[in-house]
Amino acid sequence: MLKYKIYIVVIFIVSILNANEIQDIRKNYSFIQKNLKNFIEIQENNIIDSNLSEISYEAKNHLLMLTSMNKFYDKNKIRKINILLEYWTYKGKSEYFYIDNKLFFVYKIRHYFLRLKDGSLNRDKYITQEHRYYFSNQKMIKYLFNKEVIKKGTQCFKEEESEVLHDSKIYKEF
Repeated sequence: MLKYKIYIVVIFIVSILNANEIQDIRKNYSFIQKNLKNFIEIQENNIIDSNLSEISYEAKNHLLMLTSMNKFYDKNKIRKINILLEYWTYKGKSEYFYIDNKLFFVYKIRHYFLRLKDGSLNRDKYITQEHRYYFSNQKMIKYLFNKEVIKKGTQCFKEEESEVLHDSKIYKEF
């Protein structure tokens, strides 16, 4: 019985800490979005032919071409990276957010174009997928796929964490 009570208390404390971390992430996200116009923006528009598509999981795994990258700096610190990706069957956007040069949030949206009966694509109609990744101290603490929470510790959670951290590093260094 005592073990059970201790377990409940630990779960309660962990959930409070997680809630506080998520609240901090939302606060930092809002700060960056509100101050984008005050940051220095560097654009990379001709990256289709670069080998970045070969080393980014985001591009490689989904056969996407990176078409542009915008980086936003506050003094010498990276605050945000916007990535536009395209392929003939869909297009997407990824946004990477940083505090003290550390990743804390990633938002990805993908639009998959609907096929018509003749096999062609209708670029005006699509299915949308959203991914939200929350990080604390370079560890993913929460992953939402289309607003559904993906359980921590699952294979999907671990793979997404690894790939997002990898791509964040690649994009920062590009």
